[in-house]
Amino acid sequence: MRKLTFGILCKAQIHGRFAICLMTAIDKLREWDVETQMYVGRSNLPVARSELVSTWWKTHGPGDVFFFLDADHTFTVEDLRAILALDADVRCGLYASSDGTCTASFVDPKGFYTGQDDRLLLAGCGLMAMTWEIVDRLRQTLPEVVTADPSDCLFPFFQPLLLDDPSGPKQIWLSEDKSFCYRVRAVGGILRGITSPTIGHEVYKIETL
Repeated sequence: MRKLTFGILCKAQIHGRFAICLMTAIDKLREWDVETQMYVGRSNLPVARSELVSTWWKTHGPGDVFFFLDADHTFTVEDLRAILALDADVRCGLYASSDGTCTASFVDPKGFYTGQDDRLLLAGCGLMAMTWEIVDRLRQTLPEVVTADPSDCLFPFFQPLLLDDPSGPKQIWLSEDKSFCYRVRAVGGILRGITSPTIGHEVYKIETL
C-alpha cells in the first residue's frame, strides 16, 4: 500500500477545527497507509519545510506522497481525495490569503475557472501534495546543506529565490512555497490545483486585556 505522509507545521498551536479535519482524514483514508510528521515551534519556514521533505525523501520511495497541511486550515476528506486524484507531480488545494486574494497563479486563468485547464504556475503550501518522484528529481539539482546536526543534511527545496523582473531592472522575490513551485516547473514538473468551498482557514481572534 502506498504511504501518505501529512507534514504539519505550526509555530505554537494546532487549531481545533484543523485537528478534527485531520483526525477524520486519518480515520477515513483507508486506501492509503497514512502517517504524520509534526513540526512545532519552527518559524523559519524555508528551513522547516526543507527539513521535513528531506527527511521524508530519505525514508520513503516511489509511489509515496508527502502532503503539507498547515495547522490553521480546514478541509474535508473529499477535498483531500480530490487533491490526491489530480494527475500531477504537485497537487494543491487552493485557498485565499488573509487579505482575500488567491495564493495561486494559473497557466490559463480563464481555463482554470471554466474547468478546462487546472494547471498552476505557483501555489501556496498550506494544502500541497507532492510525489516522491518529483522530490527525487528536484533533489538532484540542489546542493546538500549541513544542518545543526553534523550527521544530517537537507536539500534547500524551499530556499526563497530572487528572479530578474522582465519588465525592468528590479528583481522579483518569491516566497518559500512559490520558489518550490518555480523549481518544480524548472525540472519539468506539472502542478495542478482544485478549489472547494470547504477549503479555507480557521478564523480566530486573540483578545488581550
